[in-house]
Amino acid sequence: MNRRESLLHMAIESRFGVLFLSLILVMFLPYFLPPGIGRYAISLLFTVVLLAALAAVADSRRQRVVGLILGAPALLFTWLDLVPGDLTTYLRFAFTLTFLLYVAVSIFRHVLHAREVDVATIFAATTVYFLLAYIWATGYGMLELANPGSISITALGTETSFDAIASSGYLTYFSFVTLTTLGYGDVTPASDLARVLAVNEAALGQLFLVVLVARLVGLHTSQDHVRYQAEKAERSEESESG
Repeated sequence: MNRRESLLHMAIESRFGVLFLSLILVMFLPYFLPPGIGRYAISLLFTVVLLAALAAVADSRRQRVVGLILGAPALLFTWLDLVPGDLTTYLRFAFTLTFLLYVAVSIFRHVLHAREVDVATIFAATTVYFLLAYIWATGYGMLELANPGSISITALGTETSFDAIASSGYLTYFSFVTLTTLGYGDVTPASDLARVLAVNEAALGQLFLVVLVARLVGLHTSQDHVRYQAEKAERSEESESG
């Protein structure tokens, strides 16, 4: 088994790794599908994300119950959103946003309480970072639906319908670009509230990386120190017995 296959195997075995891979699929796969089935594929992929997210936060019965309560409406309105209607779309955004926030907070707490850095911890931390982008993309969608023109997309023009914007993937693209502070400028916030959301996303993205790296480095240093002390004690015992 080569290194790439080994990493994929570890990802599949990890509950956080499955969620991470699902988020990657949602990000890229729709762009390679025919337009006629793209919307159905997104709903199907998001169903996989919801199920993977439920499995990722199911540490206790309470978490499973809360996850089901928040995830079931999000899943329901994901499929109902295939039927035209602004209210259905807005409810899908609202329930999805609430569910993703719950999942992100739960996984982030897991990372903060982890006592060692392993593959699961790395996948968990990376998953939270990706979830932040999807959370803000959902927020941008709600804002654009409630106040059309809040997000300006140069490639689509100013008279583009919300359905065209939502299905184009530009909101997710804009969210990732903002989170990573790239700021290409082809998609920009055009209202005060959109600018506030964008600024907060950019700031949180950088703050998350600082806190995350500090936490993981601290854990790794602590692990090395404990391992060094154990090896030192073992060598001392061997020398005394010899």
